[in-house]
Amino acid sequence: TSLAENTKVSYSILSFYNQLGLIYYNSKEILIALKYFKKTLSIAKMLNNIQGIIFNTYNISDIFREIGQKERAKKGLLKIIKNYADSTDINFLKRIGKEFLELAKDEKEKQKFFKILINCANRLKNSNLFDEIIKNNWKKIKGER
Repeated sequence: TSLAENTKVSYSILSFYNQLGLIYYNSKEILIALKYFKKTLSIAKMLNNIQGIIFNTYNISDIFREIGQKERAKKGLLKIIKNYADSTDINFLKRIGKEFLELAKDEKEKQKFFKILINCANRLKNSNLFDEIIKNNWKKIKGER
C-alpha cells in the first residue's frame, strides 16, 4: 500500500474513533467517550492533524472537568492556549479562555490565568481578544456587577 492510502485509512480511523467518542459522550457514557477521544488524539498527533489535536484535547479536558478532575482539565486547555492558539478559531478560543478561567481554584490562580490569556492575545496580535472575559471575571473578583 502507498503512503497516500495509509494516510487515508488513518484519517478514516481518526474520524471513526472521534464519532464513537461523540456518540458515547452524548449518551452520557463519558468514560467510554474518553477512551475514544484519547485514541483519536493519539492518531491526530501521529498525522500531525492540528485540528484533530485541538478538538480532542478540548473534548478530553471537557470530560475531565465533568468528572471533577479540574487540574487535568486545566492542563489540556492550557496546552491549546499555549501551543495551538494560532490554529484555533477565535470564537472557540474565547470559549476555551472562559472555561479556563472558570476552572481557577482561587483568585490568585485566576490572576495567573489572566496573564496567560493576555500573553496569548499579544502573541496573536489581537490584544483585546479576551478583554470581555477578563473584565467579567475581574468584576467577580472585586465583587462588582
